[in-house]
Amino acid sequence: MKKLLLVSTLLLTIVFLPYVNAASFSDTDGHKYQTAIDYISDQGIVQGYSDGSFGPNNKINRAELLKIIMEANDHNPSGSNCFTDVKSDWYAPYVCKAKELGIIKGYSDNTFKPGNNINFVEALKILENGYGADISEGNTWYQGYVDEAEEKNMIPNDIYDYGTEITRGQMADMITRQLKYEDGTQDDYIASLTSGGAVDTNQNSCYNSTSAITCPSSSFYGQDAQYAGPQPSYTDNGDGTVTDNVTGLMWQQDPGNKQEYYDGVAGANGFNLSGFSDWRVPTVKELYSLIDFSGQDVDPSASSANTPFINDDVFGFEYGDTSAGDRIIDSQWISSNVYVSDVMNGQECFFGLNFADGRIKCYPTVSANNNGYFGIYVRGNAYGINDFVDNGDKTITDNMNGLMWQKADSKEGLNWEEALDHCEDLSLAGNSDWRLPNVKELQLLVDYTRSPDTTSSAALDPIFDISEITNEAGKKDYPWHWSGTTHANAMGGASASYVAFGRALGNMGNGWIDVHGAGAQRSDPKTGDPNDYPDGHGPQGDAIRIYNYVRCVRNGATFNEDTEIGANSSSSSSPTSGSSTGGSQTGPPQEAINACSGKSNGNSCSFEAPFGTISGTCLSPAGELACVPQ
Repeated sequence: MKKLLLVSTLLLTIVFLPYVNAASFSDTDGHKYQTAIDYISDQGIVQGYSDGSFGPNNKINRAELLKIIMEANDHNPSGSNCFTDVKSDWYAPYVCKAKELGIIKGYSDNTFKPGNNINFVEALKILENGYGADISEGNTWYQGYVDEAEEKNMIPNDIYDYGTEITRGQMADMITRQLKYEDGTQDDYIASLTSGGAVDTNQNSCYNSTSAITCPSSSFYGQDAQYAGPQPSYTDNGDGTVTDNVTGLMWQQDPGNKQEYYDGVAGANGFNLSGFSDWRVPTVKELYSLIDFSGQDVDPSASSANTPFINDDVFGFEYGDTSAGDRIIDSQWISSNVYVSDVMNGQECFFGLNFADGRIKCYPTVSANNNGYFGIYVRGNAYGINDFVDNGDKTITDNMNGLMWQKADSKEGLNWEEALDHCEDLSLAGNSDWRLPNVKELQLLVDYTRSPDTTSSAALDPIFDISEITNEAGKKDYPWHWSGTTHANAMGGASASYVAFGRALGNMGNGWIDVHGAGAQRSDPKTGDPNDYPDGHGPQGDAIRIYNYVRCVRNGATFNEDTEIGANSSSSSSPTSGSSTGGSQTGPPQEAINACSGKSNGNSCSFEAPFGTISGTCLSPAGELACVPQ
């Protein structure tokens, strides 16, 4: 029996408004699907709204998508009254023509449900049928369409589940992938896609506990350089601005002279460059997207420079001016994130990024030496806004970038090599491709609205579980997490970067205090004994732990041909969670059985699934009366 997933969330019908040229869309600049949206708009396939927007993140309903597909394929719309809920509405000609052509069939109660949000596999079927695909349906009506889409690389990067309700941006991406596949230019299109996720660190060298090595296949396997993400790519616009081709953000190119923190913040108001006046101070996550771990940490007492942690062929960069009283490492850049707590026993600070030494620390909003800080402004869609979903299988997916995380940490401290092994050996939620995150991915998890002192929590969304520790000052605190990124210096690679989800302690001679803030990114030796550092290390006496905690990551869910939509009441956004091992379950879900309690074979039924209400008919295909979607 052919089955069709019903999604119950009702969206008011979106009537297409007068056409707006792609170049004038007010809400797609820098969006990860901007290229696709511009392409299908230029092709006349889709329209924007009369207010100049496109709504790339808006959900799309069944009628809206069908109209797009029918018009894109020059199917002349005609007809009315073809379903009980499709009379003479604006979408009736498209729906009725699609029914006539066999592109859609509707539901068993002779409805089409035009206002329902459409999920991924429903959209995929309409899209592929609309473009003339010849799909053989198997045990599940959708699997043939998914197989075809995988073969043709038609699945958007941020679709992780068959039942995901798609957005207008994802719809644009699917159609563009289809058309580019047909004309042979799909590879170029996919390579051009921007990402909501972490730009790669650009670390290309591998390291052991002390120095650079040939990238390994056993010991120290799984480090940053062995997993490539979206590679840094910039366009110098020749007008004092730089566009990040991965995030879509546009940056001021040169920070100019140092200034005090609040002067830099105020300077964004009314700032005009290259004809744009919507510049802002970047968040620390936006600023950190620029960090480049091909750089090398420099000794604070050094008199000559090294390689900075930013692409100085693209951006203006200066080390500290030692003739003006700076240390060479004094190249701290401002962000908009003022710490919700304080450091140094009462000092207001902001999270700044030091492109000279490759660290995030909380710096005083009034600079101690009065030389101030560097700063550049940014414009474009906000970057680094998390959208976490608990998958119900001890994993969390961030819809911003498709990364899937362990919900819990390692519950114990590990040295760096052990941390790499821990993730490489992990099997969780039916997946074995876990890895230690690079430091830019890890920093994207920080919740800068939280701190142990102000929210009694880690600087991490409470959707995650995190261990509690007792810190060097004897207080309840939260652990630091290892990344797979080596923090190299001129002497080699004996340290690796970590993110502090608890206080970033230091000892400046009067005991342990929070010196750099929960949310800092610093580095620790990869191996050794923490007891060898009783007073910390460096000018602020940074605590040295060596044995840090671990939270593994993988590149999102993968489609599994054994997965049933809504197959398990405990399943969630991960498509591999149909059972405890990621396969399909052996019988109908309990909700489907309950929906037919007291009913007879052939009666109508419905029940709640993770993606909405499933409607169908009471049948007994497995020997037990249950609600079967149709």
